[in-house]
Amino acid sequence: MSSDSPYLRNFGETKAEDSPEVDLTLLSYNVLHPINNTYIVPEKLIKYLADYEKRYSYHFESLFPDLAPDVLCLQEVSEAYISMLKNSTFYKKGGYTRTKATPSAKYGRSPMILSKYPMECLNSQDEKFVIVRITKETQQFIVICVHLSGHEQNIFERAQEMWFIDRKLKELNIKSPKDTIFLLGDLNLHYPGESKICDQYGFHDLWLERHSHFDGYSWDPQENIMSGWMHPLDNRRMRLDRICLKPSNAFDLIDIQMVAKERIGGFCLQSSDHFGLLATFKQTSKGFTGDQPNAHKQEYAKLAPDSHGFRSIKNIVAYRVITAVTILLMLLYLIYKVGCFMF
Repeated sequence: MSSDSPYLRNFGETKAEDSPEVDLTLLSYNVLHPINNTYIVPEKLIKYLADYEKRYSYHFESLFPDLAPDVLCLQEVSEAYISMLKNSTFYKKGGYTRTKATPSAKYGRSPMILSKYPMECLNSQDEKFVIVRITKETQQFIVICVHLSGHEQNIFERAQEMWFIDRKLKELNIKSPKDTIFLLGDLNLHYPGESKICDQYGFHDLWLERHSHFDGYSWDPQENIMSGWMHPLDNRRMRLDRICLKPSNAFDLIDIQMVAKERIGGFCLQSSDHFGLLATFKQTSKGFTGDQPNAHKQEYAKLAPDSHGFRSIKNIVAYRVITAVTILLMLLYLIYKVGCFMF
């Protein structure tokens, strides 16, 4: 990225001297594990097209060094990812420490946190979330990296996982606003109505502090060429990834932007099938209480809670079957016509 990248510490076109000083930068990113079986494209072809070595090299050589986050919350971390991370200059010289891998890392489902500041892991990690306490000089804050259950039909599972996170925070006696509590990751909230899970547990969706319900699609086959070809005939655009914050006495939001949207080579390669979210914060005694404008509340009221406005997964599967059968029939007809011509 160039030195004037809009994704660096001061977002937008505001001059550096007019921008508030950034005290903390958080990045959430689903890195896409090495092989994603679409059930249509053969596994070997997926491995070739998804080219995890090239994508991961881009993360460590360009993306993360340019964004320079203080804390990274990564999802779908695999053993291959960890191996390349540990050997990267970014990790060796960047001053980061990381949470340990879990057994699920073998299958590319492990969440992981990297921090430039001293970090203490507070829970026994599993494939859904990890909780840490980070100390920045005299200030401490909590970061929860999550990867909730995927697939649109698993609404109950995601709600149950959020309940379990809330219960764990209570067990650890972590309470807002005494404690600053960030929650980042791939929440897999497929339906607009699922956003109430964040509200239910007191988390503010920071995207809505600066933007709208109708943008910020971190999973977008229309804009992300990888999610487009890996999930054919899927037109869903969803804010699967979120950065959330409970009311805080210590930090306030400066800005939040979507990052990692660029292509990295070839006709079908981006650094993941998700876009990332980068948020910046300032340390202040006024803290953060959330001030989503009324316009966003009105937008939210217009959204059907049980529909994302795009094709359902059942219709997507039906489209794929019809398309596959049509192609097969066309090939059989072509073979038949060629056979008739030759004989």
